[in-house]
Amino acid sequence: FFQAEDGIRDVAVTGVQTCALPICGDRDRAIGDFSQALRIRPEYDAAFYNRGMAYRAKGEIDRAIEDFDAAVKFNPNHDAAFVSRGLAYRGKGDVDKAIADFDAAIKVNANNDAAYANRGMLLRTKGETEKAIADFDAAIKLNPRDAQTFYNRGSSLAEKREFDRAIADFDAAVKLAPNYPMAFHDRGAAHLAMGRTDKAIADFDVSIKQNATYDMAFYNRGVALRTRGEVDRSIADFDAALKLNPNFSAAYYHRGNAYADKRDYDRAIADLSQTIRFEPNKAQAYNDRAVAYGSKANHDKAIKDFDQVLRLEPQNAVAFNNRGIAYRNRGMVDRAIEDFGEAIKKIGRAHV
Repeated sequence: FFQAEDGIRDVAVTGVQTCALPICGDRDRAIGDFSQALRIRPEYDAAFYNRGMAYRAKGEIDRAIEDFDAAVKFNPNHDAAFVSRGLAYRGKGDVDKAIADFDAAIKVNANNDAAYANRGMLLRTKGETEKAIADFDAAIKLNPRDAQTFYNRGSSLAEKREFDRAIADFDAAVKLAPNYPMAFHDRGAAHLAMGRTDKAIADFDVSIKQNATYDMAFYNRGVALRTRGEVDRSIADFDAALKLNPNFSAAYYHRGNAYADKRDYDRAIADLSQTIRFEPNKAQAYNDRAVAYGSKANHDKAIKDFDQVLRLEPQNAVAFNNRGIAYRNRGMVDRAIEDFGEAIKKIGRAHV
């Protein structure tokens, strides 16, 4: 349900007064100006920093890192340069070096909220959720007006299934930034996880209104609508999600089950087959396709799919029971009795 925001917390450029140029102006001109400043004053840390910002804005990450290296060499307390170099390393996919730079920034300036916020995002990608939340806590304490950090802490809390706290953070995020489709989406997903279907749909509606290309919002609204029994509307949302993302395995899976709800078993089988193509080890997709085959009295194909479920999940009592039903419908009574017996054993062990 939840997605981390694919963004970075940037830092304000400091030092040379033409510093707006590296970010949103004539970057080449800015680079020329900073290079001229460095010819006059070769140890000018602010010029190295700002030229590095211009190179990073141009996508010349290695040259940016070289300039940030020089900035912290000549000014070891330049926390913004450490943060910017960390962001550059993050852009190169070097998470450990990025975290080391955010550590360095915090060491020289414990009030740098961007360093905490960015380190928190990277710790979250490493699965260190508790540490990430602690960093987001620190960043929010220093800067309680940053919607993105509230969003990222909320997403981290949702991963821990602390949905009420997550919703409170998403509330804060959309209050600070009312046009925030990901925050509305994730708040909706949290409501859906807690069974608050109407609130979930309302949030997904806003998310889609703000970003009509957000496939996850259509997908999760489809899930919520199906939960509420609005099968046709749910299918329309899965259609929209798949139009935006034709490789969206979960959307095929849920649309397939929605078609099964309508007893349109051919379409159900087609969609579940697509899910299996993308996720060949998804046992539930084989199980649901087997049920659809059984509903069409194609018991041999149903049995074959239940076989696959049990290869993937040998302790699955439901699959033994369902395969037993398929064997019985096929007239293979002895095999059916064996499977029903295995189902009873598995259920018994599960309750010991």
